[in-house]
Amino acid sequence: MRFVHRRPFLVVGTALVAFALIGLGVAVARATHASGPFARGAHRGGLSVSKATALSRNTSSRVIVIMRNQFNAIPASKRRTATRIRAERVGDARVLTQVRSAGGHVYRTYHALNAFAATVSNSERAALRSDSAVQQIVPDTVVQLPAPINARSFASTKAPRAAGTTPSGQTICPADPSKPLLEPEALQTTNTAFDDPSTPQAANLADGSGVKVATFADGLDPNNPDLIRPNGQHVIADYQDFSGDGLNAPTPAAEAFGDVSSVAAQGTQTYDISQFMNPAHPLPAGCNIKVRGIAPGATLDVMKVFG
Repeated sequence: MRFVHRRPFLVVGTALVAFALIGLGVAVARATHASGPFARGAHRGGLSVSKATALSRNTSSRVIVIMRNQFNAIPASKRRTATRIRAERVGDARVLTQVRSAGGHVYRTYHALNAFAATVSNSERAALRSDSAVQQIVPDTVVQLPAPINARSFASTKAPRAAGTTPSGQTICPADPSKPLLEPEALQTTNTAFDDPSTPQAANLADGSGVKVATFADGLDPNNPDLIRPNGQHVIADYQDFSGDGLNAPTPAAEAFGDVSSVAAQGTQTYDISQFMNPAHPLPAGCNIKVRGIAPGATLDVMKVFG
């Protein structure tokens, strides 16, 4: 019997198959590298001008869109809020549909002010700006409040400041006493009101008319000129005493006046706050301010609950 040794032939055959597979892999890799994203020189091309322009048009930004129709005849009072919301949905439907159709995302709607917040592209933002139904477009950004006043460092300064500024440069008193500062400062930090009516501000769109606010504090004088509108109407519609002292009893009125004036003071009176300061922390004479409420059109009911 003859035995045939086949092992050398098997080894040689396996080696040939392996070399063939390796060659095929190299060929595929070369073909992919020559035409794929990593092909030689592919990184040098960059974005074309047309592609860059198209991408810039699609850049999104967060904005608040303020509508021109503020539905002033339907105030956002408790009784009429539902009616106002329905009216806004109908009146704003075309603009909202336009934003969504263009790929924008409406993430909040407002009702006391007829407006909505959305993420839109630059091109859609330009389209909204030219839309007759839109009053204004403002960025939806975080409002940075000024640094708090350090009363100790203010009092320790040797030279008095004619304009009444803090060491950090924050203005407390006006440079010209005939031009009192508008207070409270929150009016400016929230873009609610500015002295210059041409500055974009919420007060040009709504003033709180139709809204009623109740306060619970000490007593005050409802006939204060700053609490009477230019047409002679009183801001305070109802004034009741629950303290037992009576409405005409002497009262410091510190808290009540602060509460009421921050809501609906008319900003017609001038106050020299240098006359109300602790002598240990003086301010220059003529440190004049005027106080305007955040909603000067609102009506107030005042409850006197302590003396």
